[in-house]
Amino acid sequence: MTLLPDPVLSFYQLMVWLHIGVGSIALILFWVPLRFAKGSPAHKRSGRYYANCMYFVAGNGLLLAVLVLSDPMYFKASLYLPDSNEEAVTSAIRQFWSFLLFLCFLVLTNVNHAMAVLRVKNNITKMRSIRYLAFPGMLFISSVWVLYMGIKDTHMLFLAFSAIGLLSSVDTIRYCLRTSVTRNDWMAAHIGNICGSGIGVYTAFFAFGGRSLFSDFGQWQLVFWIAPAIIGTFLISKSIKRYTTPSSTTTAMH
Repeated sequence: MTLLPDPVLSFYQLMVWLHIGVGSIALILFWVPLRFAKGSPAHKRSGRYYANCMYFVAGNGLLLAVLVLSDPMYFKASLYLPDSNEEAVTSAIRQFWSFLLFLCFLVLTNVNHAMAVLRVKNNITKMRSIRYLAFPGMLFISSVWVLYMGIKDTHMLFLAFSAIGLLSSVDTIRYCLRTSVTRNDWMAAHIGNICGSGIGVYTAFFAFGGRSLFSDFGQWQLVFWIAPAIIGTFLISKSIKRYTTPSSTTTAMH
């Protein structure tokens, strides 16, 4: 890794490498808790490692996105070629990094909610605070913006993920405002959201980190980008059915 003479750009480049490095670790750690029994010390420990990696990756991604969006020409000067349309390049950069910003809020919302429901369990009133409502609120706002970009440019990836973001943010907010929950409720919320964060990190890999690998596929790249969401949704459904009991009423006292 060669740092640039400009200290701000050197900091930016260092953050990019950290984002890639920790994100790569998270891609692997996502599967580790699945190897252990639910609730076991190993499951909890590996789950915390994964969650901490995701907090860092998403937080780091937010910082990178804010930096680039604040001054695209400064942080992405190499994309401005002598014969390029400056306005078009700036627009493309802002669109690309706006979607990354959205994915960071999606991951932060999923991870934060997945860990929160395990902490509070049936003490649902504790979730009526800015600590738990801030991320889904920001996710809702960023989802609306991604929806606007998707409609404006007929971008199927943006349209699909804006729907995921809107549903996730509304569902999280509704959960936080509930008056009571059962074991089935918080177990389903944990599984759904932790798997949702996995969808986010794998989508980020395929859509951004792995886009050069699939550049020869043209429009078929969308298959690789949307595949994590489709596969993840199926696994979430199967896992919730496996780890929740048939009757939630019998578990309300646990």
